[in-house]
Amino acid sequence: MENIFPFLEVKGNHRDLGFAIGQRFKKEIQERIKSRKENIPGYNQYLEKVAPYYQITKKYLPEIVEELEAMSEGSKVPTNDLFFHNCREIYNLFINSSENDHCTTVISQKNNSVLVGHNEDWILEGIEDLYILKANLGKTTILGLANNTLLPGDVAMANSHGLVQCINELNSESDLGVPKNFVARAVLDCENIEEATNLIKSLPLASGFNHVLVQKDKIVNIEMSASQISIDHINQNSFVHTNHFLSPKLKQIETFRSKSSEIRYKRASNLLKNNSHKIKSITNLLSDTSDGIHSICRDETIASLVFSPNKNEVWICPGRPDKGKYLKYSF
Repeated sequence: MENIFPFLEVKGNHRDLGFAIGQRFKKEIQERIKSRKENIPGYNQYLEKVAPYYQITKKYLPEIVEELEAMSEGSKVPTNDLFFHNCREIYNLFINSSENDHCTTVISQKNNSVLVGHNEDWILEGIEDLYILKANLGKTTILGLANNTLLPGDVAMANSHGLVQCINELNSESDLGVPKNFVARAVLDCENIEEATNLIKSLPLASGFNHVLVQKDKIVNIEMSASQISIDHINQNSFVHTNHFLSPKLKQIETFRSKSSEIRYKRASNLLKNNSHKIKSITNLLSDTSDGIHSICRDETIASLVFSPNKNEVWICPGRPDKGKYLKYSF
């Protein structure tokens, strides 16, 4: 039997989506919240910090907050606990450590065609948290990999407007604002890159991911912190991002950078130079184990994806791509 991720298909509005996720993964969400209460020292003191983040997020992204509230309802866990879990700015267990060092995104563009590859790296047991989501929310359908106890958006997904978003962790300061998990979710509702970048620029940010956005012949690399944003329009035919800032300005506020991130960035960039612009070439790159524990593909690689926006397809492999099999999903 093939190793495949659970699949959830939903049709409706934000509330319908949140409730469906909460109901489908009720057991997993309840167990995660229970584990956090038992393992985060001073849990209730951290929980008291939720209110201002919740209020500011509801002001700017009310539909996403409604989605989380419905997820809470479907899973029968308190909204504050689930919001806290989705607000890493309050408490991040893996901040500034090798455990927080994960994910590689690569892009190849040729003859008006683009391929986007992404390796999702995390702690090994994290593979049990992943599932494939296909959600039709009116004029927008989203499809890709999501985490069953978090809002969709913090892995790699695409929407029916041809917009692909890949997320990579970065390390910088945080402040009161809209949590990065909510920002990543909101981008998936955008019809184009301009709308997505304008949305991000309009928000008071609590911290920030790296968002690699692709649509048609446009590639935009967005790096964020609580205080600064770098939006870089990529003009070359290949691009790589791992887990450190590329922006010279934001490098100055980086709080942590790993050796692995730099090695993976260099290796992927070199491999892309001779890329033949085929899905097989991207999957081979994502399967590269040349650098041992610092490789693009390693034990902590719990999933791999290749998006072909022109064909409205995404190929997803559970676990390490050098040992697993990619399956095709489409809109």
